[in-house]
Amino acid sequence: MNYEANYRKQLNHLIKSKKRYPKKARRSGQEGRVQIAFVVHRDGRISDIAIKNSSGSRSLDKAAQRLIKKLSGQLPFPKEISHSQWSFELAIVYRLAP
Repeated sequence: MNYEANYRKQLNHLIKSKKRYPKKARRSGQEGRVQIAFVVHRDGRISDIAIKNSSGSRSLDKAAQRLIKKLSGQLPFPKEISHSQWSFELAIVYRLAP
């Protein structure tokens, strides 16, 4: 079993399940893609959250940062992953349903 791939899958699922569209952005029809970087530590703590590429919307960028910050401590590494910390960079996409 690939524990790292499984961890990435769990992290993506957790992000999707916790993502909320900011009300202000929804009301004004803002959409966008936030490229965000962060470091996950062995105990699941998250640090060094940074916007790598803005969505163009301050509201969406801040929502993405809050989302990642909220996940801190929720997904520690399984013992099979030997990293003491792991850097991630991913996109959080905010799209209004058609």
